[in-house]
Amino acid sequence: MAEVWLFDALYARTDKFLAWSDKVRQGRLINIYTENGGTRTETEKMMATLRQRGTPFFSGNESEVKSADLRASRLVFLFTELPHDDVLHGRQTFLEFLKTSCLGDVRIKGD
Repeated sequence: MAEVWLFDALYARTDKFLAWSDKVRQGRLINIYTENGGTRTETEKMMATLRQRGTPFFSGNESEVKSADLRASRLVFLFTELPHDDVLHGRQTFLEFLKTSCLGDVRIKGD
């Protein structure tokens, strides 16, 4: 598995995602989380663990992230002000994840 994308989904099993990130050197984990989706606390714990380990990661606001940020970072944590049910379709975030993925040159019809 080369990439893991969590759409407001880090409720538990953080240790499994940390182990995956330790093992897979070319992979990328993107975690997008919301204020009230139930995943913020677990996401903040994971980022704190990574800080303690000295593991670099990108953390920012989903509405401001650039494609270059997504390409340059193996571990990406994005806060969104969107409600939980809008995370997948509220913006073009999923499309940006695809375009910057290890899948290579992803072309989207109309793009």
